Amino acid sequence: MMIEKVFKHQKAASGKNGKFGCISYSSVNIGDEIQSVAAMRFLPQIDYYIPRERVDEFQSKNGEKVKLFMNAWWMWEQKHFPPSKDIDPLFVSFHLREAMRNDDFMRKDVVQYFKTHEPIGCRDTGTVEFLKRYGIDAYFTGCLTSTLLPNKKIKEEKAGKYILCVDVPKYMEEKIRERSDRPVYTLSRNLFPAFTSLERFEVAKIMLYAYHNAGCVVTPRLHVGLPSVAFNTPVCMLTTDILTDKILKRRGRFAGVENVFNEIKVEDYLKDPSLYDINNPPENPDNYHQLADNLVEISTKLTGYDSKEPVFDDNYEPLLELLKMLQYSKPKLQRAMYFATNNQMIKTIIEKAYDGKNRYDLKF
Repeated sequence: MMIEKVFKHQKAASGKNGKFGCISYSSVNIGDEIQSVAAMRFLPQIDYYIPRERVDEFQSKNGEKVKLFMNAWWMWEQKHFPPSKDIDPLFVSFHLREAMRNDDFMRKDVVQYFKTHEPIGCRDTGTVEFLKRYGIDAYFTGCLTSTLLPNKKIKEEKAGKYILCVDVPKYMEEKIRERSDRPVYTLSRNLFPAFTSLERFEVAKIMLYAYHNAGCVVTPRLHVGLPSVAFNTPVCMLTTDILTDKILKRRGRFAGVENVFNEIKVEDYLKDPSLYDINNPPENPDNYHQLADNLVEISTKLTGYDSKEPVFDDNYEPLLELLKMLQYSKPKLQRAMYFATNNQMIKTIIEKAYDGKNRYDLKF
């Protein structure tokens, strides 16, 4: 399997330190998988891939305990928390989404679960404060993506030749293009969902490769900015005082890591682009190093392992990996259909069955 080749050190070390799991996802946000790629640095092997949204249903072989980093964003369906008894949770960089910070979620069994596994290392200070209200020992760790390691050889040979805008509003992107003396490319962290869960780890690596080699990354997204900072790629973090701008609206998950980026308000940049020199971007603040170093120490103690390997080896070819994954398969088609709304599927069926349309009539 491709994933075995990509993360070969986990397979080679299998069986040495107990059983380990890795969180998998079913979403369009590739930032989720980037969280797991960061955790893989500290996993001596991967014995199970465990879906975040069904973590309570997980069953290991013979009831064996499986260590699982509980980092990242939790979760869409709160009824599936806490995790099953077969999971030994490693609470580092845990973020509880704001919509779940209420008494309905914090049932007695949930509170007891946290207390059993405290202290709870949290990705943001808001999660820390919420858990403490229920008498749970919680502390701030920052995000595990800050521990991603760059490849120095690739960085020296290939980095700096383009500007990358990720989820940047069109009007801001146009202004950057006017100012830039390098090509400007645009991406979104929301990607087509047809890739399998395991393939999406490779897609995450390809996305990280784009961050890794950019001359500057411009984004309002936390989980674009943090990996880029870890790779020593200059980051222009966009913010705004215009609360109606949904793309740029800042949420509580930034709490605690606000000062690791060079920030610019969009409305200020539009008035005066000289406030951030896109052609000679300033270096990132160096205060993230302490957070990253602490996370490396904590994570290594929890698993007894640190590969200390960069995300990419010297011969990594992202285009070839992408082409492999673009091959047609029925499971991919089925997966994509699950993301379609009922109205979309009904409309397609009607057009095909009653209007006589086929794939050659598609206009998009």
